[in-house]
Amino acid sequence: MIKILARVIEVVAVVVLVLAVFAALSGCSGDTAGRTPSPRPNAAAAAVSNNTDRLYLATLHSSGLDLGARYGDKELAAAGHAVCKGLDQGYGVVALSAALSTDGQMPMGTAAYMVGSAVGAFCPQYGSDLL
Repeated sequence: MIKILARVIEVVAVVVLVLAVFAALSGCSGDTAGRTPSPRPNAAAAAVSNNTDRLYLATLHSSGLDLGARYGDKELAAAGHAVCKGLDQGYGVVALSAALSTDGQMPMGTAAYMVGSAVGAFCPQYGSDLL
């Protein structure tokens, strides 16, 4: 029972963190009219090549989260674009955070921060999914 309660508290904390990141990146506009997903490049082809990528990477690097030495900017940008692709395919933010946490071997809070940052930077039309 204590493990379940601890997990619920962790998930709630992650949701609050994701909401805070999204609010900071989006300026709290709250406008989700016309939620047509925009096409995203293939995650493998994503490169650090535009200002949106740079903003996303600056957000991650300034967060103070331990992203580990194994995650370069290209990998982080590709993960951000993959989040949007996953949302386009119908996956939820919690499932994407859990997948990043498991596949990337990182704490759930770090993965959730990455998902919230990706939504704010690359696919803000999914901002209401963070609520």
